[in-house]
Amino acid sequence: MSVLLELMQEHARFALPGLRRDLERFGTAWLAEAEDLVATFYPQSSLQREALRAYGRFTIDTMRRQRRFEQLGRYEARPPAGTAGALDEQRRQQDYLPGLLLSHYLWPQHYQQLCFFRESFVPRLVQARSGRLLEVGIGSGLFMRLALQALPAARGLGLDLSETALAFSRRHAARYGLSGRFEARHHDLLQAPLAEHFDALICVEVLEHLEKPESLLRALRRQVEPSAYVFVSAALNAADIDHVHLYREPGAVLRQVEAAGFRVEAARLSEGRAQGPAGVPVPAVLALIMRPSEVST
Repeated sequence: MSVLLELMQEHARFALPGLRRDLERFGTAWLAEAEDLVATFYPQSSLQREALRAYGRFTIDTMRRQRRFEQLGRYEARPPAGTAGALDEQRRQQDYLPGLLLSHYLWPQHYQQLCFFRESFVPRLVQARSGRLLEVGIGSGLFMRLALQALPAARGLGLDLSETALAFSRRHAARYGLSGRFEARHHDLLQAPLAEHFDALICVEVLEHLEKPESLLRALRRQVEPSAYVFVSAALNAADIDHVHLYREPGAVLRQVEAAGFRVEAARLSEGRAQGPAGVPVPAVLALIMRPSEVST
């Protein structure tokens, strides 16, 4: 039995059927890559066990919120900061960020998004020889790490409003020997632009965390060079502890990015599960590869 299967058997047994289905769907290379991530980021067995427990708590909480969303037809209000149930820094460290990191391999829609990023976005950066990368909402640091690994001469800057996320992404970069080419900085683009412009930008599942995601999209557009490649994704019909803007269909995202000054070159919609009963929305991720709209083909 694989290490990941053993850990899940012990600490997140409820997720085993899904993992076995995904093994049939994505193959042994997927499982090996997921196990390499766990072993590299959590080199000690005690840390691996805690990471799987965190993933279990993270996933169960998300499943409960999804069921509630399906009952109500809307996201529940986000708990105010400092109140019970809010996503504070301790919860980010203990459950949210470890769970999010593993979900990029263990949730089908997240893994499909990751494949789209690696197979369709990163080669564009390699061909363009992109050297200045920006990720807004750095989170776990996974996407920036993959881009930097493919671009040995590039440097990356990750922005976040959470000090815990910034520390987590620095640790991620360090585990893969990338600390010298990566900086994580506390900065809010909605309050002030950065002085530098970038030739590649990443923003993964941040829009749904904002009351007015259009404002962030306009800020992203102001931050990139005219020839930049941009990867933006958004969760659709997917409840989570910090989701407030409900995207019900892909067109809602497309209209916002186009209004902000981007032109979509490629898109992938990845669903989290098979279609359910009629009228029940399926959680999904829409990932977009874009360029500023005035750039000609």
